[in-house]
Amino acid sequence: MAAVVLTAAGLIFEAERATNPAFSTFGDAVYFAITTLTTGGFGDLVPTTEIGRLIVAGEMLAAVTFIPYEVTQLLSLIHISEPTRQEAMSYAVFC
Repeated sequence: MAAVVLTAAGLIFEAERATNPAFSTFGDAVYFAITTLTTGGFGDLVPTTEIGRLIVAGEMLAAVTFIPYEVTQLLSLIHISEPTRQEAMSYAVFC
């Protein structure tokens, strides 16, 4: 997810810095990318160029695609590492 945030921040910074004074530093762009992904979107930074808006739309689409995929992969790893009830019972000793 860090790759999505940093890539989007770099692209939005390059697209907006010449025409939008709100994006004066790369840190502003990172802040904007994070608040966009967390759906906070406070409105203090807004892209004004067409390419900037397209970049933000792409960031949102990437987020709704990658986040569920990554969570699914993480949960599948957790599930695989947990022994099933039947496997756990095979190790149990009953007296």
